[in-house]
Amino acid sequence: MSGNLGLGVTARQVAALILSKGFPLAVLDIDPGAGRGDYDHSFHEHLVSSAEALPHPINLFVLSPGSLCAIAESPAQRCLLLRPDCIQSAVLMWEHTIIPRRWLSTLQRLDMIVAGSSFVQAAFATRLDGVLTIPALFPLRIPQVLPSRQRFGLPPDVVIFVTSLEPRSDPERKNPLAAVEAFGRAFPADVRAMLVIKVNNPMGESNQPAMMLRLREASARDPRIRIIEEQYSYEQVLTLYAACDVFVSLHRSEGFGLGLIEAMALGKPVIATAWSGNMTFMNSLNSCLVGYRLIPVKATHREYSKRLLGRGAVWADPDIADAATWMTRLAQDASLRSAIGSSASAWVAAYETEAERGAFLDEITTRSEQLPHMPSYQRRKEGLHAWERELVRGDKRRARRESITSRLSQYRWSVKRLLGKHS
Repeated sequence: MSGNLGLGVTARQVAALILSKGFPLAVLDIDPGAGRGDYDHSFHEHLVSSAEALPHPINLFVLSPGSLCAIAESPAQRCLLLRPDCIQSAVLMWEHTIIPRRWLSTLQRLDMIVAGSSFVQAAFATRLDGVLTIPALFPLRIPQVLPSRQRFGLPPDVVIFVTSLEPRSDPERKNPLAAVEAFGRAFPADVRAMLVIKVNNPMGESNQPAMMLRLREASARDPRIRIIEEQYSYEQVLTLYAACDVFVSLHRSEGFGLGLIEAMALGKPVIATAWSGNMTFMNSLNSCLVGYRLIPVKATHREYSKRLLGRGAVWADPDIADAATWMTRLAQDASLRSAIGSSASAWVAAYETEAERGAFLDEITTRSEQLPHMPSYQRRKEGLHAWERELVRGDKRRARRESITSRLSQYRWSVKRLLGKHS
């Protein structure tokens, strides 16, 4: 809830909607780690200190599916999922068409999944038995910001393209190097164009992914490319987007695409890969869509690994030539930028109006009244004890593996030490 990341923004949007509809709210804030928690205290008065202190009969998780499964594997936290008197629902964001097999037993314990995009809805609805998957629109409630290039030291007389990434969310998925390549093709030597790369939640120098090194090399070669790694508030990030002319997302996959719809709401034309969750709110009338070809997933993030996803996982490789053409057209034609940006903001305004109805919350509450009478629900709750025993057996297997790994590590250290004495 308090995290400085996309899921944190979504959690706060959902919490605000719950309160605006008059529903009671209690919040258990789960630290996302890596120093990204304890950032926004908007809902501090609704916080509870433990899972046991949650008083309401409906749980609504706002997490990645991997994080939800980590809760099930944690002896201290799994009680959240084991309450037989509680409706279990979750807003899940996921960026692939395949759900890892090892997650299915946990996800199958949910009563409802709330999907913020048709992409996410299809992924879960086609893999889980009897878990209702509800489409949802989440209100953005973007704060008012005033564009200011001076605030960020940006030149006033150039066309500025902006893209963003978070190193911890697999840079291969966000694919910022594609934006760099497209920019280079579109403007080989044009000093009237600039590319800004906003890095959210930058990592320490010792943990930098190879992608960041390559981005810095590109920036060092081309003074028109600027990387911003300062930690910004949500309002500052939006102000940066507002100060630029065009948002670029040549992603390989998005569960939703929060940055894209934020830029559209600000009246910016968005150049984006025409695949995955962003196609819930993007089309040829309000966006600058880029073609793609489907390729096997090759990522650095553990949750996107072939070992977890299997061999059949694919995502989109955007067409760089398409993106470069859009960059050139938009840089040369201010009226085209204005027309597409106006269309984008109008579409998002209509989206926002519908989202404020909070229809998915009405669906959850109505379904929660119906479910206890359903035999399928009763069977699911009766299976909780068997699932808990399965989780405990998993705890023991992990403990054995960790013990073996620890002993092997100690053995290797002893061997190295012994060899060092005799060298």
